[in-house]
Amino acid sequence: MQGNVTIKMLLPALLCLLAAQFHCTQSQRTSRKPVFVDTDDIKEGRRISEDTPTGTVIATVSAEDPDGGPITYSLDEGAASVLEIDPNSGQIKIKAQLDFERNPTLTITVIAKDIDGDTREFGSSLQIDDANDLDPYFTQTYYNFNLYENTTIGYTITKLQVKDDDTSNSVITVTCDASTLALAAACRVFRVQDLKRSNEYWNGSLILSSSLNYETAKSYSVRLIAFDGKNSKLQEIQIGVLDINDSPPFFVRAQGSVIPEGKPVGSYIDYVSARDTDEVDNRPVRYELYGDPEAVQYFRVDTLNGTIINIKDLDYEDPARIPGDEFTLQIRARELLDRNTGALGDDPVTTATAVITIRLTDVNDNCPKFDKDEFFVTIREDIAQGSNIPVQMTVTDRDSGPRSTFNLQLFDPSGTFQVTPVSGRSPASVTISVVSAANIDYERPPRTYDLTVRAIENGANIESLTCDGQTVVHITVEDVNDENPQFANNLYRAEVRENAPQGTNIITITATDLDSGTFGTSGLRYNLIGSGENLFNINPISGVVTVAFCNGTYGVRHCIDYETKTSYDLAVQASDSEKKTGFLQGTTTLRIDVLDVNDNKPRFNTEYVRSIREGQTVTTDPLLIRAIDPDGRAITYSIPQQQEAQYWTIDPITGNITATKPIQYSDLSNPQRGSFKFQAMASDGEFTTLANVTINVIDVNDHAPVFLPRNYTVSIREDTPGGSFVIIVTCSDEDAPTTGNGQVDVSIDEGSFGKFTVRSNGTVGNAFRTEILTSPDAVFDYDIKSRYTLLVKARDRGSPSNTGTTYVVVNILDTNNKNPYFDPPTTSVSVLENRPVGYVVTTVTAKDNDADKQLEIQFKDIETRAFNPSGVEVTDRNKFQDLFSIDRAGNVRVNKSLDRDVVNFMSFTLFVQDTRVNPPQEGFGALFIRILEYNDQAPQFELPFYNLSVLEERPLSTFVGSILARDEDDQIRAYRLESNPGNLFTISLTSGVLQVNGRLDYEMQHNVTLVAEAADSGSPSLRNTTTVFINIININDNTPIFNQNVYQISILEHSNGTDALVRVSASDRDEGDYGVVRYDSDDKYFRVDTMTGDIFLQPNANLDRELETTYTFQVTAYDSPNNPSVRLNTTAPVYIILQDKNDNCPVFDQTNGYSGVVIETADIGDQVVELFAEDRDSGINRRILFTIDMASARPPIAFDLFSIQSIQSDFADKESGRIEVKTSLRNRPGVYNFTVIASDKNGDNSTGDMCSTRVPVTVRVQEAINDAPIWVKPPSSNFSIDVLESQYNGMLVYDCRAVDVNTGEAGIIDYSFNVKQTLTQATPEFNINAVTCVIRAQIVYDREQVESYVLTLVAKDRGDPSASSETVLIVNVLDVNDNDPEFPMRNGETIPYEFRIPEGSTPADVGVVGTVSATDKDTDHKNNKVFYRIVAGNDDNLFNLNRTTGDLTLNPNGAANGLNREAIAEYSMDVLAYNEVNDDSVIRNRRKRSTNPSIVTVNIEVEDLNDTPPRFTNTDYYGCVTRDARYGQSILKVEAVDEDLNRAASMQYTKLNESTGDYFIVDSTLGVVRNRRLLQNIGSRQPIVSVQADDNSDTPQKEPGSTAITDVKIFVTDRSDEVVLKVSQPSADVRYYKDQLIRAMQNSSTQANSIKYVCIREIRDRVNDDGTTSFTASDVFVSAVGQNEAGNYFIHPGGDLRRIVLAQMNDEKSSFNYRTMYVQNVVTDTESDEFELTEDPVLAIFIIAILLIFLAILLFCLACCLIRNSKKKKIKKLRAEEHTHVEVVRQQPPEVVTSVNPVYDNKGFTGGDEYAVVQKPYRPQEPIPVSPPIVPVMVPAVDDGGLDVYIAEPIPEVPAEPIDFDEPEEPEPVIITEPIMSDETFQQMAPPPDDFFDPEPVIETEVLPDDELPVTSEDPDDVIEVEFGDSPPDSPPDSPPFIHTSPPPDSPPFIHTSPPRSDSSSPPPPAPDTEEYRIEADVM
Repeated sequence: MQGNVTIKMLLPALLCLLAAQFHCTQSQRTSRKPVFVDTDDIKEGRRISEDTPTGTVIATVSAEDPDGGPITYSLDEGAASVLEIDPNSGQIKIKAQLDFERNPTLTITVIAKDIDGDTREFGSSLQIDDANDLDPYFTQTYYNFNLYENTTIGYTITKLQVKDDDTSNSVITVTCDASTLALAAACRVFRVQDLKRSNEYWNGSLILSSSLNYETAKSYSVRLIAFDGKNSKLQEIQIGVLDINDSPPFFVRAQGSVIPEGKPVGSYIDYVSARDTDEVDNRPVRYELYGDPEAVQYFRVDTLNGTIINIKDLDYEDPARIPGDEFTLQIRARELLDRNTGALGDDPVTTATAVITIRLTDVNDNCPKFDKDEFFVTIREDIAQGSNIPVQMTVTDRDSGPRSTFNLQLFDPSGTFQVTPVSGRSPASVTISVVSAANIDYERPPRTYDLTVRAIENGANIESLTCDGQTVVHITVEDVNDENPQFANNLYRAEVRENAPQGTNIITITATDLDSGTFGTSGLRYNLIGSGENLFNINPISGVVTVAFCNGTYGVRHCIDYETKTSYDLAVQASDSEKKTGFLQGTTTLRIDVLDVNDNKPRFNTEYVRSIREGQTVTTDPLLIRAIDPDGRAITYSIPQQQEAQYWTIDPITGNITATKPIQYSDLSNPQRGSFKFQAMASDGEFTTLANVTINVIDVNDHAPVFLPRNYTVSIREDTPGGSFVIIVTCSDEDAPTTGNGQVDVSIDEGSFGKFTVRSNGTVGNAFRTEILTSPDAVFDYDIKSRYTLLVKARDRGSPSNTGTTYVVVNILDTNNKNPYFDPPTTSVSVLENRPVGYVVTTVTAKDNDADKQLEIQFKDIETRAFNPSGVEVTDRNKFQDLFSIDRAGNVRVNKSLDRDVVNFMSFTLFVQDTRVNPPQEGFGALFIRILEYNDQAPQFELPFYNLSVLEERPLSTFVGSILARDEDDQIRAYRLESNPGNLFTISLTSGVLQVNGRLDYEMQHNVTLVAEAADSGSPSLRNTTTVFINIININDNTPIFNQNVYQISILEHSNGTDALVRVSASDRDEGDYGVVRYDSDDKYFRVDTMTGDIFLQPNANLDRELETTYTFQVTAYDSPNNPSVRLNTTAPVYIILQDKNDNCPVFDQTNGYSGVVIETADIGDQVVELFAEDRDSGINRRILFTIDMASARPPIAFDLFSIQSIQSDFADKESGRIEVKTSLRNRPGVYNFTVIASDKNGDNSTGDMCSTRVPVTVRVQEAINDAPIWVKPPSSNFSIDVLESQYNGMLVYDCRAVDVNTGEAGIIDYSFNVKQTLTQATPEFNINAVTCVIRAQIVYDREQVESYVLTLVAKDRGDPSASSETVLIVNVLDVNDNDPEFPMRNGETIPYEFRIPEGSTPADVGVVGTVSATDKDTDHKNNKVFYRIVAGNDDNLFNLNRTTGDLTLNPNGAANGLNREAIAEYSMDVLAYNEVNDDSVIRNRRKRSTNPSIVTVNIEVEDLNDTPPRFTNTDYYGCVTRDARYGQSILKVEAVDEDLNRAASMQYTKLNESTGDYFIVDSTLGVVRNRRLLQNIGSRQPIVSVQADDNSDTPQKEPGSTAITDVKIFVTDRSDEVVLKVSQPSADVRYYKDQLIRAMQNSSTQANSIKYVCIREIRDRVNDDGTTSFTASDVFVSAVGQNEAGNYFIHPGGDLRRIVLAQMNDEKSSFNYRTMYVQNVVTDTESDEFELTEDPVLAIFIIAILLIFLAILLFCLACCLIRNSKKKKIKKLRAEEHTHVEVVRQQPPEVVTSVNPVYDNKGFTGGDEYAVVQKPYRPQEPIPVSPPIVPVMVPAVDDGGLDVYIAEPIPEVPAEPIDFDEPEEPEPVIITEPIMSDETFQQMAPPPDDFFDPEPVIETEVLPDDELPVTSEDPDDVIEVEFGDSPPDSPPDSPPFIHTSPPPDSPPFIHTSPPRSDSSSPPPPAPDTEEYRIEADVM
């Protein structure tokens, strides 16, 4: 109390002293403009390259404020578009790319601005140096030229000029680009010649350097490269070559011919063709034959058309010549030089020579013939598809070689048969095969076939003979047993009771057979096959199935017994013959279901004993009784009426026994026994069985205390004293009050913050009453905490104990007791002098922490001050008294017109009152307003608008005109173009000169309208605009451009007429005459219309495609028809492609006919003779189709014996027709004649212009003698054999044999297969021995892949010619059971089946759960029948699987009530697919599989229903938290689980209520309970929080209850409640047995020494007496909660808890636990700290604050004395140019630690005191290689002038590489430290004193070397010495000139540090190891 009185007395005096001292240190100050001190980098005329990269620093300027304030830099608007300046450092960087060509001069104006808004400008012009950044360019855009091919080498084609707008580039060079083969070829023909060159232009020529040849190259593209040393430009020059006559004739056709003998004299043989390749003066060509006398004797060539004819008979057998020898013809082509005289060329330029050969071929003259005229054969009706019928025909032709070929034709209207082969060569074996076996059926007529087979020779020219042969084949169909018996159904089902006697009829099954006789229905016989067939009989004739005789009792064991087998699957087989072989069978399935007869009792296997906890309805282990009924009857369970069964019930289906209510121990009829005993019954509806059940009862503490009501709310005033009554809470416990389970202790667990406590108020019945009181020392403050939420916890004394909680919310009622204040306390604003009256300048804000407040704000007018622009205070208050006004809300408005020339600065004192209380509460603040000048005169242009003109395509920077503006008040700061479409122009920033900035194209834009703007330098800067109209003048700068690069059109040859063929079109972008386009061409075949560009044929021009296919010429487009001097032109090629007309007919090379000879044994397809014909047309018109005229065939059979194949080629001039043998020529010797027709257009006459030519052909067939082999085995064609599948490779299939009546080589037979007319000894499936005819398997047969094979066997002798015969063997593959059923597989595994069942669904609800399906590759239905069964996973018999369909269903017996997901969430079963047939004929040699494909996994997921509520994992949650715990402290965690799927993961936790209000919060996801408020003021120390867990369900809820609720007890402890366990183990080890330690301390006593709950706040390593940390011992901070007999909880004070624990440690039983956990001792928390605060802490803080303020006042007075004593020195320094005192010292890298005397570092009392501190310069934190020494900082002590030493913390050593500091080499300047007033200054003072604008005091810091540093100051009052170790501080190398450092909130006012310019003349000091710094405090 005494301390408080002292503060109240001293505080006003101290504030007055501070205000007076501050007032006396200020004087008037006039603001001065900044001064530029360094502008060398931007001095006038400095040069910068235009390619300097953006971001480059080009200059640094520096300015200073004479007033000592900071400087900010900016650029004028013109320079800011290209440059940018750092506002703090003055560094100027390039922002946009410089452009010399656009603006060679860059004008810069730098603006320096101080903190008062005063500015100074510095202007300069920089010269932009040109860089090589533009490409050179050719002066002409397009170059196109045409040269004659005889142009002289060295001819100058064109002059070239290249320019470059740059000036810094190298000399321009032009070279020829040879980067590709085509360009390299052009560079060899043309070259570039330099004439004159420099870095600005290049002049030269393009010269022809090599001869031209039109026939080699018709055009060139020359690419030139212009290069200026850096940049390059490509230019294409197009040069066309014009033709002249200089080439000899060229043979376009000169090839040899092959002609048949016998051509008559004068026949056309062939022709040659040559043409003159010159396009100019093209001459006709004439032909002559010379050279070989033999050729001249036989042939002649036509002089005009080159046709070759024979002049003598041509005979292949001519005795005068060697047979087959060729004729060689030499033909000369000569140009016709003169049409009048007939003169012919006779030199290499006008003549050419060709050599061709002509070869003769033989001809044909015989027809084919069959060996018989008729054949008779019988076939079976089951003959296989593709089988040959058993007949062998031979066709012969007496011709030989290719002339003995023929085609075979079969006339069969039914389409059932085909002839094989379709063509052949004599002699040939012919047979007939079946192509439609389905048509052959004895039961379905016809039963006979008459077939005609013709063999037609491939061409004959003997008209008197019919060159074909034919025969008739008669086929008879033979009946076979080929119909299987058929059952009406695939499955028959029947039922029989398990006790049915012998002979009981079960079912009748019959089948039908379409065959007749014994093979039909009347001959069917039945039998049964399968497992259990001995139990049943079937009548073999009637098909009646009965019960068979059984040697035993029906219904038991090996007789029909439902318990042994429930059904039988039998195969019923019907056979159509009683014979053991040769019969057919039909099979069906019979399923006989056995009907159950109840003949067995249920039976139990055991007695049942379980236990149940009190209060539960379910035993600890589920009590499920299970009985078994062998009959499989559904069993129901029940409990008979018994005394001890009254509390129990049983599920009749599952046998689950549960209690009908929660069991209490008192429910027992015999408590001594402790169990229930009764019997349960199982019944199958007819028989019953009993089982004994025993259930033992376990007693538990199953009731928790409950508060009523659940929550409490009460309000108290904030001035309520300690020890006051607050409220009474009541709780009860349903457990017996005579035991610990029913006794309750109540405590405040959380939220009291030491402000509340509890005491018992007695009991009423089983209700416990507890009073809540304020703590004796409780103090409440509404502004700090307005509500306390107490968690009150009640805990019973059971083991384990139960708890209940409630929340008591204590609301604190507010009282008005706080002063208002301004935020911020000081406001500075600016306003323009032109602002109107009422304008809101700013809004000041006042605040009051009281809830009930009413604030009013106003000015203290008497303290308002004003100053003019010169800084002189205005004394006439009428000039400023009412300039501004303020309303009650704090809005400051302009109240009168402002005039900056009268008043430019005002200061106001703000005053706020809270009028809600009496007397009113007050607060003060400060407001400063600066009035700014306003500029109102805008620039004016000389003209209202400008009209200018410029030529298009002018270079960049071309002068256009000048745009000038003037301003009466200010200078013109900058010009710019506000509107500049296309950015085509640019304007000088300073001069207003307008220049070209982009390409000007008259064709794109005729004129441009610009808007120019001028801006003055006033504030604010004003602007004005003018309009500039620029007309662009047109020139001829565009060449005509064709709309296509190439024109191409197709027309018919020989076209004529006057219509235009095509129109070429060109356009010119120029206007007027420059844009008018005309056309020209000099072609002799075509002309172009000059005006329209239409192209026409020249008169009398005849275009023949056979002479020329394509015509090419150039069309020229030119502009300016009226002014040739400026004319430009371009050319485009035109291609005229001639389309062919069918104006030529085919021409045979032998017009007299062809002949050939073939032997009768020739094979079908052998060539007889080849014909050649030619058609000069193209495309389809030249395609020739060769056909034989059927009417011309003599004899007519010739048409059937021979055929002709058309051979077409896209490359050969001639096309050929190949006559081949069509059918066998056997026995058909003779001469055959026919005519061949050659038709063009491929024989298509749909257009009516097809042309045909005919030629006769003669074929002679010569006779041959040889007999074919005869097959004896197989005995007939289409013979069938059977083999089994799945046997082995190399198996014997068949042994065949044939005989031959011939002798010698002709009697030796070779055997082979005929595969697609090719003989081979092996196919992929079979091989045949060529000698023995043994056929073996090449593979293992698989009927599932192929059911049968058809083999064509060939027996061929070795005669010459050879003879052969064929037969057909059919191999049928029989099925065996060689495949197991397989389920679908993926990646070598069977694909599991995934099914889902809703939880709780019954079998009726679900139906079929899913179906499994497997397949069997076997084809026989008895082998591929698939059955299913469950082999694993159905132990509970919950599922049924249909063995035949694979349908999976729920078992009505096992899953009658559905499935419970909480019991089993997913079922997994293995299902086997199998056959019931075992085939011993299968050879199984398969590799072992890793997975059995016959087994599949079936997964059944039970879909969850939210039918189980959440459940908390603990029934008693408690936690402790100290009263001083931080906000958000984790106290404990609750956790709930939900057996439903995924419910626990989505569990949401909610706090329902809290006994203490709202102190705690529960994390909704984690369940962590935290304090949401600080707990110092919590009322109850035992709050209770009710927490609800919600499973966040979004699924259908089957049963109610998706939430759970638990109460959490929280105990709020104080430090005094804790004891410390001294444990001789490390803290990490103690944490491991933390829970054991808690259990050791707990006891069940209900007395004062009971410990119900134990809380461990912290486990930490022990701190030894010497301050070191022990790593072998630890301290455990423990608090404990007890419970009294009334059941109330209480927190043990530390002393009581220590006594209880010591007693436990001394107890013989419990001491063992402490010893094993290494607990040595227990002490209270205060004993552990060994410190106790005996004084009032608040009073102590006030005393310390007063001492600090007093010391600050003394220091401030000392500074005032120094200021007065230094007046003269201050005047001297103000006049000096530099405000520094410099002594130079060289800096070292290590940094200096910043420190101050601790006596000044009182952040609680900043006030208005100012201190000088040494600020450590900023530097990024980097590792330092060495640890600097400890730095002592010496400051003068206040009392005796001595030195107090502050030892700074040493910087830890960081292992790292040494740092390379970029330290300046110049001497380090001294730092001047100036205090600047901050806003915080005005928190304690307002208004400013009279000398507010006096110069501020300056503190100089100067660095001295060792030898100059005195030990003590000469004048202790003037000097503060600071000693730094190692080296002085340095600033970063890149630090700006001015560093403005803002201190932290609690630091003294701003310290403004300005390094002065260094003096390089000062000598550098030696590098000291240790330097001292002297800080002189001089007031200037």
